[in-house]
Amino acid sequence: MTTTRHAPLPTAQDSTPCACSSSSAVAPPATGDATAISETMSVRTITQLLPASMPVLTRMGIDTCCGAGASLRDAATTAGLPLDQVLAALTALTHGPA
Repeated sequence: MTTTRHAPLPTAQDSTPCACSSSSAVAPPATGDATAISETMSVRTITQLLPASMPVLTRMGIDTCCGAGASLRDAATTAGLPLDQVLAALTALTHGPA
């Protein structure tokens, strides 16, 4: 009898890969203008443009793996966060604190 071991689900303080085996958990190198982040962009696109956003979004409770296809607006709503708070955190990464 073979026992199958599944990867643990990540927590906000855990860097363990998601159990979904999605490649979206790892952001590739930046490829665009990180200053142009908007609420209509997908979480995946934002983490690709601004890799430093991944731990920030994760700490805020925004899914950067399985739900990374959602717009930032929808992801913030799902996480119960005001959109302006999320945008301010991302702006601080690109421009420094407001």
